[in-house]
Amino acid sequence: MEPSAQNPNPIPSVSMPNTALTKDKQIRLLIIAIFLFITSLITSYITLQQRAEQQKQVQSFVKKPQPQPQQSSVVLKKEYKNPFDKNSQYVNPFAQYKNPFDSLK
Repeated sequence: MEPSAQNPNPIPSVSMPNTALTKDKQIRLLIIAIFLFITSLITSYITLQQRAEQQKQVQSFVKKPQPQPQQSSVVLKKEYKNPFDKNSQYVNPFAQYKNPFDSLK
């Protein structure tokens, strides 16, 4: 009798995968992952260094002391005269409201 005649649905034989090949693949994947991790660390370090240099350049540009004159070079041609009455400038919060423009009328 044939084996297929005895069992109409034979179980296919599953061969065990070669563990040496899967370990090689695992090692390759691990090496690739480590390589990518190291490359990302190096690129992030380089970009951070460039940003730090740019910040130093900006700070040195901003912090440059501007030469300031010792004395004011602006001369006043005339003095401003206050048009309001001195008595009406102070506002007492407990007094009745006083309009400072009333003294100009």
